Amino acid sequence: MRDSFKRGITYTFLSQLISVVLLFAAFAIAARLVSETDLGTFVLLFVAAQFLTTVSDFGMTNTIVRFLSAEKREQQEIASTAFGFSFVVGLAISVLIYFVGGLLFPAMGLGVLGELAGAVSLLFFFQYFLGRISAFLQGLHFYKRYAYVQILGPLSRLLLILLLVGFLSMGLKGLIIAAIASSLLSCLLGYMLLPWNVVPRMNGEVVKRLLSFGIPLQINALLAFVFERADIVLLGAMAGPVSVATYEVAYKLPHQVRGFVGAFISVFLPQLSEYYGRGNMGEAEVLLRKALRLASFVAAGTALMALLYNREIITLIFSSKYAGGGPVFAVLMLGVSIGLCNWLMATALIAQGRPKATLVTTIPEALVNVGLNVVLIPRLGIMGAALASAISRTLVNPIFLFLLGRKSRILAMWSYIRSYISLGICCMLAVVVEPYLFWRKGMILLVFLALVMSMKVLLWSDIETLLRLSLPSKPGAPTDVPYAPEQ
Repeated sequence: MRDSFKRGITYTFLSQLISVVLLFAAFAIAARLVSETDLGTFVLLFVAAQFLTTVSDFGMTNTIVRFLSAEKREQQEIASTAFGFSFVVGLAISVLIYFVGGLLFPAMGLGVLGELAGAVSLLFFFQYFLGRISAFLQGLHFYKRYAYVQILGPLSRLLLILLLVGFLSMGLKGLIIAAIASSLLSCLLGYMLLPWNVVPRMNGEVVKRLLSFGIPLQINALLAFVFERADIVLLGAMAGPVSVATYEVAYKLPHQVRGFVGAFISVFLPQLSEYYGRGNMGEAEVLLRKALRLASFVAAGTALMALLYNREIITLIFSSKYAGGGPVFAVLMLGVSIGLCNWLMATALIAQGRPKATLVTTIPEALVNVGLNVVLIPRLGIMGAALASAISRTLVNPIFLFLLGRKSRILAMWSYIRSYISLGICCMLAVVVEPYLFWRKGMILLVFLALVMSMKVLLWSDIETLLRLSLPSKPGAPTDVPYAPEQ
């Protein structure tokens, strides 16, 4: 691999790892310090801000990364135009929500957010621009600076929660202030770390090019968000903040696993785009193959742990008041394990310059998910939401394989299907053995490791590749991963 990609993996993965740990710690502490109602209300507020960020993105986040990576001569013009366009859109939506949110949220069945429209508006505005600045730093391959921004927000949020909620007992108000203030600090640091002064401007031709590429990604991102977070909105409207809090606790751990893979994707996309752009199909195929194999191993192993130890994990981290979310956590983890492979294949389609192809999967995925949520939540509550997520992810997986093309399809499928064969065998073993004892659960995990090693899911060459990505190269050592046929 090139040195820039190696540095990117090192800085981005480490920063993402630290960020995930800090955010998870902040949420776990908040779950113990505030009531289920306050925690559920804060989750709904945060999801509302995320939804507004997604709606107003216009596909710019991934578009900026791709254009800044591929068109180096126009980097400053692209960045300034994207910043100017985003400023107009972000300010307009923020002002709109501030004035009409008090009427809009209750009309959606989210009455608890009616008095928090101002907080939603502010959190959206800072989160929106934090996404833009992060995209600039990724596209310019300033991974070390990107890492600083990624760490500052979660660290400051954790410290503010300890101060405002832990020591000053400000409850929900303290959570909201911590989220807004930490996003603002990250935005300020990110802007200062840009290589040149980005002055907002509006170049009509550049805007047209960015939107032409980004609109399909926008539709895809919006549908993906509907898939990811429609369950929270529907739970909030149908079951209330307490159910939202329990579901979010169960969702948090699978989401952290997704965050680790996101660390890789943040440099996987620009590097894969560069390979496809230069016509280096061999390097692109081997990178995709290794990514799928490693992601499936981690995801399937984590899913098995969730199945075996779900109640113990939830109780240990979030307290016994959320123990009822243990089985929901296990089902969500199964769905996420499939979703991670879908995500990597979708990223490969974007890198190939085929963003419209991803709509073929996200449209049915979102429709099936929302439909199942509407049907299952009234009957099964939070378990219905978890089942809807897992079923819809599994159903669209074959579509991703088909879209990759014949050669990539075979490589991709054989790369990750072995992990899920191992997971399936261990699940059947768990049904037969009924592992109520701790040591029996441990034995099933050992069986999983033996299966994945015997099926060559995890190869020593993959471990060596990760070491080469993470450690400095020795003088004269090769930096590219050679293309090799599937093992």
